[in-house]
Amino acid sequence: MIANLFSHWRWLGAWTFANLLIAWLIASRYIPYIDPDGITQWGYLLLVFLGHLALLVWLGALPLFLLATVIRGRWLWLVTTLWASALQLLLLLDTFIYAQYRFHLSGFILDLLLNAGGDVFSFSWVVWCLAIGGVLGMLVVQGMLGKALRRRSRFIPVWSTLVSSFVALLCVHGWHAWADAHYDREITSMTRHVPVFYPATAKRFFVEQGWVDAQAVRDAVDLEAAPGDEQDLNYPITPLSCQPPDSPDNVMLVVLDTLRHDMLNPEVMPNLYRYANQPGWINASEHISGGNSTKAGVFSLFYGLPVTYWDAFTASQTPPVLMETLEAQDYRFKVLSSATLVSPAFDRNVFAGLENVSLEPAQGSPWERDRQITESWLAWSEEESRG
Repeated sequence: MIANLFSHWRWLGAWTFANLLIAWLIASRYIPYIDPDGITQWGYLLLVFLGHLALLVWLGALPLFLLATVIRGRWLWLVTTLWASALQLLLLLDTFIYAQYRFHLSGFILDLLLNAGGDVFSFSWVVWCLAIGGVLGMLVVQGMLGKALRRRSRFIPVWSTLVSSFVALLCVHGWHAWADAHYDREITSMTRHVPVFYPATAKRFFVEQGWVDAQAVRDAVDLEAAPGDEQDLNYPITPLSCQPPDSPDNVMLVVLDTLRHDMLNPEVMPNLYRYANQPGWINASEHISGGNSTKAGVFSLFYGLPVTYWDAFTASQTPPVLMETLEAQDYRFKVLSSATLVSPAFDRNVFAGLENVSLEPAQGSPWERDRQITESWLAWSEEESRG
C-alpha cells in the first residue's frame, strides 16, 4: 500500500518536472517585455524562473499528490491530465493577455471572459479554431506525458530540482529585498512582468538593523528615471500646458491619509477646519479618492491615477507631473512625515527625484510626531522666508 503510494508520487513528481519545463517554455513569452540587459538582469531572471515559476508549478501539483491517496490508475491519470492542461492553458492565456494589455490574468478578466465576453471581446472564427486546437493539443501532450513517464519516473531528477527551486526562491527574494533597499531599478523594474510574483521587500528592517542608511543611499543615487526606464509608461499622455503666475503663491499640502471626510469638522479638527474654510478657498468636493488605504489614497492624490499603476511608477521611479511642474517653476520642497516614507515606497514614486525629503519619521506617539513635523515645517518656512 505504502510502496504503491510512493510509486504514484514518484510518477506525479516526474510529471510535475515535465510540466515545469513546459511552464518555462510558455513563460519565455514574457522575456521580450522584461527585456533583460546584462549579466545581472539575466541572472536575476534565471533565478525567477528557477525559483518563482517552479514554485507555482509545484503548488499547482500539490492537490494531485493529495488526491493520489484516494484514487489510482486511470482515474488519477485522467484527473492529472485535465488539471495540468488547465493550469498550463491559464498560463498561456496570461501571456496573451499581458502581450495585449500589459497586465496579468485576474478575477476581473476571467469574469469579463466568462460572463460578458460577447459584449467586451469579439473573436473571429480563426481565433476560436486556434483556441480549440490549443486546448486539444495540450490535452494530448499531457496525456502522452503521463503515459510515457509511468515507467521512466525514477530517472527524473525530481528531488534535486525541488531543492534547487527552493534555494533559487530564497535567493530571488533576498536579492529583490536588497535591490529595493538600494533603489536598484535594474532589478525592481523586472518583477511586475512576472505573474503572481510578489517579491520580498525589507527596507524598513534593513534600516532598523543598521545595514542600510536609507537617506545616504537615496542621496547617492540618481532617483530621476533615466531615459528608457519609462518604456512601458505613456505618462503623461499629453504634456501639461501651464504658465507660472507672475507672483507665485506658496503651496502647502497637509495630507491625512485614510481620514473620513466628515471628520474635518469644528468638533474633531477645529484648527484645520478653520484653516480649510477661509474665504476664497476651494473645496474640492468632487474629488474622488483612489482608495481608502494609505497607498491607494496618496498615490491617486498626486498622480490622479488608480493604484493599479503603483508597480509601474515605482519600478521606473517616475514622479507625478505635479511635482515635476512645481520643480520646473523653481519651487523649493520640504517633505515631512509622521510615518515612514519607505513603506509604502513613496520615496520611489511620489517624491522620487526630490532632494529635501526626510526618510526618517518623527519619533514618539502620533500626536508627538505631528507636533514635531509641524515645528520642523515652521522652522524651515521661517528660514526660507529669511533666505
